[in-house]
Amino acid sequence: MTAVFPRLESGEEVWGTKIGGHMLSANLNKLEKVCRKARVRDLYSFFIEITREEVICEIGGDPDDPSSYDASELEDLWSEDWYSPEDGLSTISCMLDHVLAKKSSFERVEELIEDLQDFKKILNEARVNGIGWHLSHDV
Repeated sequence: MTAVFPRLESGEEVWGTKIGGHMLSANLNKLEKVCRKARVRDLYSFFIEITREEVICEIGGDPDDPSSYDASELEDLWSEDWYSPEDGLSTISCMLDHVLAKKSSFERVEELIEDLQDFKKILNEARVNGIGWHLSHDV
């Protein structure tokens, strides 16, 4: 099952340690509609289309071996976008408020609430520490 979670600019790993993200992923399409209706930025808009690792592989390198690719070529082809935690908090808060108000509309709602609360906590910590983020996933 796919999971979605925030990836922090600091490099701190949060998936599997601070958030599961599976129930949020399973309900994301339904929650994206809630965001659109509320005129709040949807969570998918924080997603990075191509990762650093994918670009390294595309240029014939091994992401685990920096000597296998030219770092300047990588810099020319790829830069990572980071978003303000405040923007993400608006989205997650909208989703969480909706889920809390409409619990019976969701399966495994307690796990979904936990994912959203964990996501919110991570973004709050990022805001306090001035750390950017973007949406990531694990398949």
